[in-house]
Amino acid sequence: MNTHSSLQNLCRVRIFTAFISLIFSLQTVYFDDLINRDGILYLQTAELFMADGLYATQGLLNWPFFSILISWVHQLTSLSLETAGFVLNGLLFILLTDALVLISSLLVVTPRQLIIAAILILGFAPINEFRDFIIRDPGYWAFTSLALYHFILFLNSQSFKAATLWQAFMTIAILFRVEGSLLLLGLPLYLLFIRKPIEGLKQLAQSSYLIVIGITSAITLLLNQPDLVSTFGKIHSIFNYLDLSSYATTLSVQTSIMQDQVLNKYSEDYAAFILITGMLAMLMYKILKGFSISYLVIYFITASRNLQPHAKNIQHLLMYFLALNALVLLAFLFKEYFISVRYASMALIALLLLLMHDVTVGIERLWLAKNKLLLSVIALALFYNVADMSTTSSSKKYIKDTAIWAANHLPPNSLIMTDDQFMLYYFNREQPTSIVCVKNILQKTAFTIRYENNALLNKDFCAAEKANDYNSYDYILVVEKERHPKLISFLKTLNLKRIYYQENTHLNDGASVYKVIK
Repeated sequence: MNTHSSLQNLCRVRIFTAFISLIFSLQTVYFDDLINRDGILYLQTAELFMADGLYATQGLLNWPFFSILISWVHQLTSLSLETAGFVLNGLLFILLTDALVLISSLLVVTPRQLIIAAILILGFAPINEFRDFIIRDPGYWAFTSLALYHFILFLNSQSFKAATLWQAFMTIAILFRVEGSLLLLGLPLYLLFIRKPIEGLKQLAQSSYLIVIGITSAITLLLNQPDLVSTFGKIHSIFNYLDLSSYATTLSVQTSIMQDQVLNKYSEDYAAFILITGMLAMLMYKILKGFSISYLVIYFITASRNLQPHAKNIQHLLMYFLALNALVLLAFLFKEYFISVRYASMALIALLLLLMHDVTVGIERLWLAKNKLLLSVIALALFYNVADMSTTSSSKKYIKDTAIWAANHLPPNSLIMTDDQFMLYYFNREQPTSIVCVKNILQKTAFTIRYENNALLNKDFCAAEKANDYNSYDYILVVEKERHPKLISFLKTLNLKRIYYQENTHLNDGASVYKVIK
């Protein structure tokens, strides 16, 4: 796409993609019931940053860059922190989809294929699933994708500008998620596989000069500002991921557990093999599931064995990039023993880009052949993904409405206990003067502190022994779900009077405001 008309077409597709991405974000946020749990944490951290500075945030979050960005947007626009978080995420999603369109423009051949690529990007479930969240991941995905785009440009041109931009964007990505440091270190090594030794080392140095400068500057800064190590405590996880001996130790421990507690004496010799293959199978399952059935159907409809490969050098790079992300996921899996679609999204994006040429060419051929049946199936699959983004299985608005009612009707400076983090957030947003503690109501003598109020001013009270007795409070806000009958039965044994109740009739769940009778 080097002609003037192709550049104009690319510009139009980018504008179209950005506009639709914005519409999707606005739509999902507008119809959302509750802010996500991580979003509450990021907003609380932003409040602490504005109130007491950077070092105060280490009590909540050990990688606060995203929260700092939210606070800056809030201060620049005078929007509420929650709205500022949604605005920031909306902009990051626009940046992400734009970066993916730019990469796709290097993979496809015709303007029609680029339009198809943009539609596939906009309908991609691992991206759309999180549009109504306030999370740092879209920033990581966006800047990693921009770094990948400029690394591809460097691969083709060896320009100093492309080398600088890919390192700069990848560094910004790391500020969102520290796992990006492994991509920053691993991606330039690809040059050693595709170039002659001397040429590869020369280009490796050219594409990594900012990395060397950045690491040197970071070490100097941390030596002079040791408090930054605790504020950005997540930096220790980089060394944990790079510590190969820890994986061997973990594998040995888990293998022993499997030998002693799971397998019989005839199969205990295969414990390590079963453990490793099980984790690999889990990773493959998560990636295939996250890619969505819709896009798997589209791929199998459009894929052609006779299709000539296009931009082989980029395709090989994308395979390497996918392998790097899979390696990061595998390391995380060995450390934490679980994986989620959100953590796998960068690998899923790499997989989408890897298949982009085949799928777009296949859809274009179906379009030119006027194959209405298969085109209808593809359209239905895309529609399903977009529709799934716009619907929720069950509304949780009753929790938010109950918390807001309590904030507007209970006396200021009350002592309040709740068992729900969402209740805490929406109550404190409306009435920050009361003391609210989050406690596990069922554990009468061993309450678990999960979260304190906005500025953590009531931490001492919530941790005090008397806070373990419900009689120390004036009111209790509680979410009563049908699947928790023990909680409902336990509440009946307490000396309480229900003064407000709102129910989700679909699931027979509800949220109540109780007054403590003393």
